[in-house]
Amino acid sequence: GYPGKYPKGKAIAGLAEAADMPQTEIFHAGTKVGENGAVVTSGGRVLCACSLDRTLPGAAAMAYASLSLIQYDGMALRTDIGGRSALQKNVGFPLRVGVLGSTRGTDLQAIIDAIAAGRLPGVTLNVVVSNLEKAYILERAREHNIPARHVSFKGKTREEGDQVVRAILEEYSVDVVLMIGYMRIVSEDFVNAFKGQMINVHPSLLPKFGGGMDTNVHKAVLEAGETESGCTVHLVSEEVDGGEILVQKTTAISTGETVETLKRKVQVLEGAALLEVLMQFVAKRNGGERESMTYKGAGVDVEMGNTFVERIKPFVKGTKRLGADATLGGFGAMFDLRKINYKDPILCSTTDGVGTKLLLAQESDNHHGVGIDLVAMCVNDLIVQGAEPLFFLDYFATGALDLDTSTKVVASICSGCKEAGCA
Repeated sequence: GYPGKYPKGKAIAGLAEAADMPQTEIFHAGTKVGENGAVVTSGGRVLCACSLDRTLPGAAAMAYASLSLIQYDGMALRTDIGGRSALQKNVGFPLRVGVLGSTRGTDLQAIIDAIAAGRLPGVTLNVVVSNLEKAYILERAREHNIPARHVSFKGKTREEGDQVVRAILEEYSVDVVLMIGYMRIVSEDFVNAFKGQMINVHPSLLPKFGGGMDTNVHKAVLEAGETESGCTVHLVSEEVDGGEILVQKTTAISTGETVETLKRKVQVLEGAALLEVLMQFVAKRNGGERESMTYKGAGVDVEMGNTFVERIKPFVKGTKRLGADATLGGFGAMFDLRKINYKDPILCSTTDGVGTKLLLAQESDNHHGVGIDLVAMCVNDLIVQGAEPLFFLDYFATGALDLDTSTKVVASICSGCKEAGCA
């Protein structure tokens, strides 16, 4: 409903299912408990989903997947959160995806929506192929202007049919082949043609319940008394459901779970898992895996920091006074008031900073006085309350450590402390 007006008191369905999604919390804003005990809308932004995942696209996919389980009259959903602003970057050449499917293609819709919302940068859907002429996945593709092709296997051997499919995928220059509910076992030649570039999503936590399809898998999971299920995205190999596992996502099996409810929960996970894997392919295509994060990469040069400490030691030492008991770079500062003969004192603490003065110092490349001003701003706040400045506790933070400039700033702070009598 938001930002437009919408009727209040509308019952909200699917909250329990959404709350069961892994690593996801549903936050209520414009809701209340109605007369019959059901949760209903009550105005404004109604609900918010927050998900945790190893990647931003994966987290966004999980959040949207959980919200797809929720329904109420007049429901409107923003699709740009976690999208363009967070993920805009140079992704190089697009990853061209070809899809093979025999069913409705629910997982395909998750990819279509993510691309449209900018949550899957660098990915294009180039063609959808089905062995069933009336499979809804073809109609879904056409509705979104994606080329859709039907390949009949009637009168053909598996190898002959796969050759036709391969020719179509090569016609559209696909980089990755994605199987979504593809009800055929492909030939060895087809696997080799797209080795390492063909992925399948299976509705169980492989290797458990491999080899089955669709509702038969969920039925087997429930009959086995499993406490959790999920989905697996894996590379396609000659062994059915035996390729390298790329991503798995799990969900708990609730009391009273049915084949239909479990299928719905797992399908939601499948969409999120596929988005994560596709982003892995994009990352590899555009420079490989992301380098591990280091202190130095984040701008923290430990060796330079140690040199900085050595440089400022004499300035800091010059501010030591009776009662102060602290070391440079320690976790905290202590002051013994008994050493200066205070009895039953009341402590007054202040904090302040310099803004415009710092900009002027940067413009003029003159940082000799900025520390004195910083101390003065804090001391002024103390003395107008009748308090005596005893010590100055500072924290030096910078995006990149410049030894000369940083030393000047700290030396200036020390000078300010001496002038203010708190040294």
